[in-house]
Amino acid sequence: MIKPSTVDTSVMRLLAAVAAGIFAAVLAAPIAIHFDFPLPFLAQAGIGVVAGSLCWFASRRVFQFTEDCLNVPSSAMSPALHDTRLKVPTLKATPPAKADAQASAAKPAPSRSDNLALRLAPQPDGSVQVTVDVNGLSKREFNAVRGRFETVPGIKWSHPINLKGGKRQLSGTAKAGPDQQRALSRLEELAGKRS
Repeated sequence: MIKPSTVDTSVMRLLAAVAAGIFAAVLAAPIAIHFDFPLPFLAQAGIGVVAGSLCWFASRRVFQFTEDCLNVPSSAMSPALHDTRLKVPTLKATPPAKADAQASAAKPAPSRSDNLALRLAPQPDGSVQVTVDVNGLSKREFNAVRGRFETVPGIKWSHPINLKGGKRQLSGTAKAGPDQQRALSRLEELAGKRS
């Protein structure tokens, strides 16, 4: 499978913007005639340029997403991952370090497993910043892990970040309230910190 480069996706994006501009310019003339409005050629060309520019800026995220989806690490293309069953690695927990309550409130408390790290950072407003670092999982496996974390109620998640090299990051905020501790406990269970 040929992986598209940034140049390839930029060329595709440019062609899409040019096609949208030409389509808008050609379509503007019949619409103007229908409404009995004289449309000079420069105005028609201006409509095409504006439509092409809008398409160029609007398509940036779409093509970045496409490039990210198609740039799968070669290790993820092994035949073992093409099995019909979803394979999610089990996360092994390490015992948490002993620290007093004040030290844990000042520093994020990491919880590490073989390929997942959960960090909880208390904020001054009472909320807790949650960061999940995932390393060495394919996109499919990451989406399975992500789905588990996003089902925990009481946490507002942001869009995950692809850090390249098989590393991805999911971050969110646990709002202050009576259900916050339950949500954080559930996150720690999913991360393998508790049994």
